[in-house]
Amino acid sequence: MFRFAAMVPHPSFYVRRECFERLGGYSLDYRICADFELELRYLYLAKLKAAYLPECVVVMRMGGASTAGWRSNVEINREDLRALRAHGIWSCLPLIYLKYLFKIWGFVFKRK
Repeated sequence: MFRFAAMVPHPSFYVRRECFERLGGYSLDYRICADFELELRYLYLAKLKAAYLPECVVVMRMGGASTAGWRSNVEINREDLRALRAHGIWSCLPLIYLKYLFKIWGFVFKRK
């Protein structure tokens, strides 16, 4: 799913301190998708194990740089592609834009 730039929702992504010390923190080279790049390094490249908790631990409101309109979506997708390429992972913008189909699917078939 990383090739589609799909990621774990970052507000509910918890990591032990030693992971930050070993793998580094957020890259400030990205204006919007530093969270995607961090999860890419931790989960895909370093292969840290993840666990799914079937409960709501964070409630978010709309707003912020990532939901500021269609231009922010274009910028996010370009930054996501730059992060993937920086780590040697092949993807392309048409593939990344397919993630919106997964998002629609998630809204239609919500988990209860």
